[in-house]
Amino acid sequence: MLADLLGPELRAGAAVAGVAGAGLVARQDELHARRLARLAGGLRADRPAASGDLRTALARKQQAVFAYVDALPRLADPDLRVLVMQIAASEAEQLAALRLEAGEEPVPDAFAGYTAGPGA
Repeated sequence: MLADLLGPELRAGAAVAGVAGAGLVARQDELHARRLARLAGGLRADRPAASGDLRTALARKQQAVFAYVDALPRLADPDLRVLVMQIAASEAEQLAALRLEAGEEPVPDAFAGYTAGPGA
């Protein structure tokens, strides 16, 4: 399960890398990816090339938020659920900050665009 979250985290981190003013976000993404990889048994994954494009970063961050929210009901271990919720909250914060940078509303809807229900 955690291995499935590593890809979206790495893609989001790569998209943020090089975006003006997003150095802290990129460092947080790197920490998230290392923690997920370690907990997934030392998994090694290819890191995508940095994009430095704000629009791509916004799309990848939104996909990462969706991946974390989608994973929650499938995690039985309470400690892993807490970790995933913490990373999801961090990703949502980062997404709001990047939206502000893009001149957009930081939180355009209460559900962050995630409207799929269980089993959807």
